[in-house]
Amino acid sequence: AIVILVSALLIGLFCYQDIKERRVKELALAHMGAGIKLYEEKKFDAAEGALKQAIEKDPSLWEAHFYLGTICFEHSEWGKAKSEFEKTVELNPNISEAYTALGILAFRDKNYDDSINYFKKSLKLNPEDENVKGFLESVEKVKKE
Repeated sequence: AIVILVSALLIGLFCYQDIKERRVKELALAHMGAGIKLYEEKKFDAAEGALKQAIEKDPSLWEAHFYLGTICFEHSEWGKAKSEFEKTVELNPNISEAYTALGILAFRDKNYDDSINYFKKSLKLNPEDENVKGFLESVEKVKKE
């Protein structure tokens, strides 16, 4: 009888933990959705708060990191932007826009080799992006000077 009771308690505990984890994930996704909507409405301060809450609840949400990086970029918070874009590509290496942003930030810091590498990664994912092609040509030109 004790074995059955302990088994029931453990099953209940695991179910509770699973429900709790799903609830946290749902909250994180809700914060991220709100943050993206606020970003699109150009309410950047509110968006930043919502995105930070999403990341606090679920650090694996690459979209939240990407949008937070974009907000930091627009506010000239270069170091924070770089960290968020690096986290974005760490979580999802298929986001060409994050590599483009990292390329621009590297160029800004006169890290031309890094900038070239980021732009090449971006173009590998999105070969038709004329803006990135132009950025890459510019960096290669500056590097030669």
